[in-house]
Amino acid sequence: MTLQEELERERRRVAMYEEALEAMTRSRDLYKEAAEQALEALAAYRDVPAPAPDLPQQRPASRTPGALQQLTRTFERLKLKGQRQPAPEPAPEPSESAGPAAESGGTEAADGTDRSS
Repeated sequence: MTLQEELERERRRVAMYEEALEAMTRSRDLYKEAAEQALEALAAYRDVPAPAPDLPQQRPASRTPGALQQLTRTFERLKLKGQRQPAPEPAPEPSESAGPAAESGGTEAADGTDRSS
């Protein structure tokens, strides 16, 4: 590609970006106007004087939960995880699981006969 072709391609790209930026700016202005109208309508509905036409920049507090709410959610998740895990079963004692052979010193067979000789 020649230098002239690259220059033309980049100019077309700049023009495309300019159009996109203008469209986004128009869209932002329309949304801002609609938000102001909605605030005025809400104020009229509530019989409260309308606030100044300037909207706050952003409201991060309404989007992010408070620290207490985050902490509560974390504890709830931990509590739920603890409830899902079964408790470990205690190991049986050796005298209970060994059967009758353990009681007679290990010389008695399962059928109860002595095989010590």
